[in-house]
Amino acid sequence: MKYSISVLTLLFSTLVASEGLSFFGGNSKQKILSDVNVPGDNPLTYCQPDHSDDLLILDHVNLDPNPPVAYVDLLHSIHLIQMDRRS
Repeated sequence: MKYSISVLTLLFSTLVASEGLSFFGGNSKQKILSDVNVPGDNPLTYCQPDHSDDLLILDHVNLDPNPPVAYVDLLHSIHLIQMDRRS
């Protein structure tokens, strides 16, 4: 019994570690659109160009230090605008 539990653990750990695994048939990888930058002092980009269905709009995102540095505290300032979706 111990042997079968160890084999199952190994099997599931390799499935979890595999990149892009999807049990529902969808493509889990999103292409980063480098020409659609998030406003502000940051290296961020949007994944999708269409924002017509967004409930919040990123007005700007500021990071300090920019670009982020390893082992240094990252300070961030995010300003969001809530969309009015009343019909």
